Amino acid sequence: MHARGRDDTDLRGSESYQLLVWQAPAAPDIVYARADRLGYRLRGEADPARPERPEIAYRWLSNSTLGMAATVTVVSGAGVGAVLRAFGADPARPESMRAIGEDLVRRQSIDPWVAVLDVGEAVIAVEYNGWEGSTAPVLTEASAGGRVASMFWNVEAETRLSFAEHGAVLLSVEPFAAIDAPPPVAPAVDDLDFADHRRDKRLMGLLAVQRFTGHGISADDVARIEAADVGFRIVPALPALRPRRPQPGDPLDTVAEALAEIPNHSCGTWPGGSPRRQPTTEGSAKTRTSSPASPPAP
Repeated sequence: MHARGRDDTDLRGSESYQLLVWQAPAAPDIVYARADRLGYRLRGEADPARPERPEIAYRWLSNSTLGMAATVTVVSGAGVGAVLRAFGADPARPESMRAIGEDLVRRQSIDPWVAVLDVGEAVIAVEYNGWEGSTAPVLTEASAGGRVASMFWNVEAETRLSFAEHGAVLLSVEPFAAIDAPPPVAPAVDDLDFADHRRDKRLMGLLAVQRFTGHGISADDVARIEAADVGFRIVPALPALRPRRPQPGDPLDTVAEALAEIPNHSCGTWPGGSPRRQPTTEGSAKTRTSSPASPPAP
């Protein structure tokens, strides 16, 4: 019999067993591995003292609405309006999170949107099934007045951990092993082993975000965001809308090239007067493959 996850009683679906039965002569029990505390107690042995992993504070994530796919971005040194504009959202155009989700499902779309929460010393931006907070244009603009860090993950086990300060991206990687981090980032990731398959990359990434910015996200923060039911649609920087160069014969090639050359002063404004985003050639483009998902009903 093989068992795992028996110590994680607060996480749904974490406990699993594999039982193999075959014919054999009677023999004493053989213990091949001793890995969980419950096993020691069931065998009447002393429960070994083991230090808690530092990311344990984020165990709630697996049972939350963010568990499958999300990006959490924490910004210090900027207000809510500045953060929304950095994401390409208009602070003057709030919508119901529920209504946005229902619209995306109806259109079978995964157009980006973001919800934000002002926690005093920082602003938390949450994208359900999105990743604009992991791109260079957002990180650069949002960090103009301080620090920004974000953690992205999705249902395909893709991840990206990013850090920026004073308008410069310091590091943006998919964490698989030890991270060769620059000095400002190193203290945030030094004891986090992303190569250990027994540790959850999402939790370690969120812990690194907290360490770098001085503020993390909690289950209560997520509950407050969902209770407020306020989201903002995002207009990404132009290259993120077209992740490849136009191909010969593409009917939109001349239009795309023309838009890419529009100067900043010609970008116009949102209805209400707030500036639209300047097209930029910076940032990473990802292929949106996840299914559209609605946020939970408030």
